[in-house]
Amino acid sequence: MPGDKLLKGVDTIFKYQTDLVIYLIDTVSGSVISEENVALIRNKTFLNAIKKDMGFYVLYNTGRENFKLTVCADGYERKEFPVNYERLDSKIPAIYVQMVPKRSLKNDTAIWELKGNISGLTTIDAVSEEDSFLYFKEYRKEEQVLSLFNCREGAYAGRQYAVINPGKTAYAVFEIQQELSGSPLSGKQWKIDGIPEKFCIPNAVIARVVHGIAEQNGDYILRLKAGSDFRKDGKKNIYIIRCIVNGTEKFCCLDWQDENQKSGGIPWERW
Repeated sequence: MPGDKLLKGVDTIFKYQTDLVIYLIDTVSGSVISEENVALIRNKTFLNAIKKDMGFYVLYNTGRENFKLTVCADGYERKEFPVNYERLDSKIPAIYVQMVPKRSLKNDTAIWELKGNISGLTTIDAVSEEDSFLYFKEYRKEEQVLSLFNCREGAYAGRQYAVINPGKTAYAVFEIQQELSGSPLSGKQWKIDGIPEKFCIPNAVIARVVHGIAEQNGDYILRLKAGSDFRKDGKKNIYIIRCIVNGTEKFCCLDWQDENQKSGGIPWERW
């Protein structure tokens, strides 16, 4: 994973203790954000983070108390992200903040926007098989170790992924806690936070999660990569959308080429 390779050199960059490494990810394209106009704020105080050429920010000698990080980046929606050190690596803590681009062209990516209001909504995200390059091989539940066939080394940045069910109508989101030994030939191994049994199927697709914005009043914005009319394998580009509404997961499959779905909201009343 790109982030893990970069982190190996962080200890040698500074003589002092590295307290946090911050990656900002464009959630639509999946790429690391290279914007120059970025503000990182903790408790209304701007953080003196050091930006490195590899695309990450480093805080050092600032202490390791949990806090809420506010990120403002040119061309992206403002984001608040909790930093909980007990969930991070004790040697070099790193976080991957998914940033939602504004409705414009970012990184040469055409954006499709869905917006509306769903009462009781707390989370909205999506996956697409078009952004799937890894395949489920085996899950050792007791060890919480996921083995994968690695089809495209370095295709992703971030820590959150989803395994898609065989019917391609739902998915289970998980986070990588640690990347274990592996190779392009033998595949990858990740220590993760767990996958429901119904998703533990050999050759299932592992996809990148695209994050949306869910406000407390139920208003939401989900911006996706518009893609092309058809994928290289001849299939339509279908997104699986997930909402958590009043604590319950709801899924809906949308085709961005459907004229009735190209603007407006998600038709949950039909599901």
